[in-house]
Amino acid sequence: MLRWFFLSTLAICALQGATTASQTVSMSIASISNLTTSGNPNAMSVSIGSDGTGSATDNTTTYTITSNTNASGTLKITGIISSGGNMPTNTTLAVALASHSGSSQGSQTLTSSSTDLITGLPTLVSDTGSITYTFSVQNGWTVPTQTISRTVTFTITSAS
Repeated sequence: MLRWFFLSTLAICALQGATTASQTVSMSIASISNLTTSGNPNAMSVSIGSDGTGSATDNTTTYTITSNTNASGTLKITGIISSGGNMPTNTTLAVALASHSGSSQGSQTLTSSSTDLITGLPTLVSDTGSITYTFSVQNGWTVPTQTISRTVTFTITSAS
C-alpha cells in the first residue's frame, strides 16, 4: 500500500512539473469581388404591331455578387453593350437588375457607354437578384425580319 501511495505521489509531482508552449497563429481572408450570371437569357422575339412597334421581355437569368473588399464607400454594378455595337435605329435593349442590398436604378437602356444599374452596394455583400431584359422596337419599324445579337457586360466598380 505504501508503495502504491509513493508511486501515485510521484506521478502527481511529475505532472505538476510539466511545461507549456504557445504559438501565435496568423490568418487572413483574401479580398474578393466576384460577379457571375446564371447563363444567357432566352431569345426575345418581337411581333410588330400595325403601328410598327412591339417589345419582348426575358427574366430567366440571375446575377450573384460577392464582395468582401475593405475599401471605403460603396460599390455599384454597371452595364454596357460590349460587343456588336449600339442597337439599330428605332430599337432599344434595356436591362433592370433587382437588388436586396443596393439601390436598383430600374430599367436602363444599354449602349456602348457604361450605365449604372445598381448603386449603394456595401463593400461587404453577398446578393443574388433577377435580370430583366426588354427589347423594344418603335417608331414605325420598316426593316425586314432579322436577328440582332449583342453582348452585355456587367462590372462591379467603386461608387465613391
